[in-house]
Amino acid sequence: MYYDDLTEVLRLHELHLDGQPGGKCADLKGANLAGANLAGADLRYSDLAGADIARADLRGARLYGADLAGANITGAQFSPEAV
Repeated sequence: MYYDDLTEVLRLHELHLDGQPGGKCADLKGANLAGANLAGADLRYSDLAGADIARADLRGARLYGADLAGANITGAQFSPEAV
């Protein structure tokens, strides 16, 4: 997945979370997001199962209800707000 695609996935996910038309739950299952800047991203209820998010910046990201089963989080940066 390219970062341009990721920006659009996150935009549509925000619409989904807000109940807006055209929104779509983020399906990032198995995505290569190693080293991605996801700081502050709202990833609630997204599917990150099996994703490679090693070394990603997830500080301040909202991950409540996200599926992280089998995700590679080696070296990812989290903060206490990542819920």
